Amino acid sequence: MKYFRKVFLAIPCGEFYENQKKIIITICENLNLEPIINEDDSSTNSLLSQITEQINEADLFIADISSNSPNVVFELGYAYKSKYIDNIGILLSNISKCPSDLQDFKRIQYNSFNDLAEKLYKWLSQFSLNNNKPDFNKIKLTDFYESFQDNDRFLRLWSLPLGCNYSLTYNGFRFTNAHIPIITKHLAFLDNYVFEFDCLINNSVIGWIVKGTKFDYNDNLIDFCIMINLNIDGNIHPHIFSKLITDGSGGYKSFDRLKITHNLDLTKRLNVKTFVNDSKIKILINDNLCFDDDFNNGQYKSYYNLVPIKTNQIGFRCHPSEEATVCSVKVSQI
Repeated sequence: MKYFRKVFLAIPCGEFYENQKKIIITICENLNLEPIINEDDSSTNSLLSQITEQINEADLFIADISSNSPNVVFELGYAYKSKYIDNIGILLSNISKCPSDLQDFKRIQYNSFNDLAEKLYKWLSQFSLNNNKPDFNKIKLTDFYESFQDNDRFLRLWSLPLGCNYSLTYNGFRFTNAHIPIITKHLAFLDNYVFEFDCLINNSVIGWIVKGTKFDYNDNLIDFCIMINLNIDGNIHPHIFSKLITDGSGGYKSFDRLKITHNLDLTKRLNVKTFVNDSKIKILINDNLCFDDDFNNGQYKSYYNLVPIKTNQIGFRCHPSEEATVCSVKVSQI
């Protein structure tokens, strides 16, 4: 294929940015633009001259500065020296702070993967003769999978609250004393998704969260989440956490418990699937529908809307008197 123009992509390597990378490449190829990613070229990893040469040769330059990666910021600085400013696109997620030196520069700010795709397509399409817009819903994003067998990887991908007691065992992630939820660090930009995990309730309850929102990872307290408790005595107990709830409840608003009518042995290993479709939450336990409600209605609505901007981290919670083991986790966009 003969490409119309070259686009240099300055994005961090690793799974944190795998989906951003996939979206950018898909849009470039649909617009007949050639993506150049220096992390895929081993010869550029240590040779500055080859990186700068690739930037010089590229017609367009895109940098995602959400991670504050020194390499990305350096490449962006070089691009400003060598490129016309209108040919430079700066991507920044809505949960990342913009460096003070870049505050006055125009940015493409995104709050989800679909939002990134729409805005990036709009920006790149002005440089292409081919306006073949991809179906963003058909871009197959990389699933997140965690088996809790690598402690270093676990600490990179999950945010642990102070005081949480945990261990990674052959069965998985065993934890207690997580009054503030344990949450992922890089799934904020999912739209609608299914969060699936296998677990054991070791003592009393397992709690899990969806729509986890945390705008400052230097702050131990998250901004918002929907939490579901599954009690070993057979009921589901929904909560909403918001740091704006200041009635002495620790930020958690408790709602009506729902008795599980299916014949489930909650003392054994369980498979839990939570489907998140905007404000609608559906939960299947061992493929039995146990919860289906809209958090933008009824008893939930006023608390759900306390935080207008929400992201989609997932996670787990156990009170100090509770303990659970999560054997594996899979998150897929739907």
